[in-house]
Amino acid sequence: MKHLFAFCVCVVLVACAFAQTNLNEELVKAQQLTNVGCEKLNEGDCDGAEKCFLEAIRMDVRVREAYIHLNSIYKEKRVEEALKILELAAKVFHDDDEIWYYLANRYYQIELFDKAIHAYKEAIKYSEINGRDFGLVWSYYFNLANSLARSGKFRESIVFYSKAIELQPENANIYFNRGMNYLMLKKKDSTRLDWMKCKELGMEGVDEYIKQYILIVR
Repeated sequence: MKHLFAFCVCVVLVACAFAQTNLNEELVKAQQLTNVGCEKLNEGDCDGAEKCFLEAIRMDVRVREAYIHLNSIYKEKRVEEALKILELAAKVFHDDDEIWYYLANRYYQIELFDKAIHAYKEAIKYSEINGRDFGLVWSYYFNLANSLARSGKFRESIVFYSKAIELQPENANIYFNRGMNYLMLKKKDSTRLDWMKCKELGMEGVDEYIKQYILIVR
């Protein structure tokens, strides 16, 4: 009986190893197909690239680059398709802050602000684990703040505009948007300071906002 048990265990282990080998082979093939898609994309063949990326995902859902490129192809005019592909990507790469960010952008694009807020917060959460040195992280906070502002949550939005400023202190757009949210809360002094900072950073046209909404430029 002991020998029989040992034989059964051996068979199970071999079967698992065989399955793992097949999975790795499928991933390699899917990655190769993704590379072909990238070449087609560089040549301007978006339709051919799309087919390659979709087939790569069908072969193996772990080909991250395929999702990223499909988002680029779909995001302007085929947002619903972009959403479907990114929602799948977020399930496969649940701790990938960049994937969550792109998904949030698509939700924002079609004004699903509650979903956008959740996805941006997921992006921020995982960026704190993965590292905030990625160049887009400031935009996680900025776009979350914009989503909150569009939802009428002005106080909370200011918190995240401020965090975006910590990462991008020379970005006039962040100061301008934060100033607008201060204005919605009737905090004109804070608005003036932010918009004067925009002027200092070279933003054109901000003087008109200062004159219209703040009245006095000090």
